Amino acid sequence: MGNVVFPEYVETFIEATNRYLGFFDAKLEEVTENPKIDARGFRIAAGDIPVELIVHRTSRSFEQPVGEYRARVVAAIEPEFAEFLRGKEEHLNRFATLGALTTSNKDVSVICQCLMVFAKTYDEVAGTGISK
Repeated sequence: MGNVVFPEYVETFIEATNRYLGFFDAKLEEVTENPKIDARGFRIAAGDIPVELIVHRTSRSFEQPVGEYRARVVAAIEPEFAEFLRGKEEHLNRFATLGALTTSNKDVSVICQCLMVFAKTYDEVAGTGISK
């Protein structure tokens, strides 16, 4: 790894996220990168529920001198609860503020995301969705 280099403000967001995760005895582990789309993928090591963080440059900013980046968190739901939730997205997501329930043929997950643009403060954003 190491082929995808993010701007300082994106690295600051990743560091802040790692700091907040530390409060819950968790941390980010980089597992993938994709230089074609300027992306890095992380696994959040905490408990037995798989959680992924994907950070990538938005397609609309590829031609811009300053990139816009998106961070997406995908947290899988335990299979027995997932089956109960399948097909209920329309009703449950009416109340969504930071994330949304998504289902597919293979899994049920909760996804949330944020945009990062130059010269913003992300300390609060990094810790927003992290709670016990």
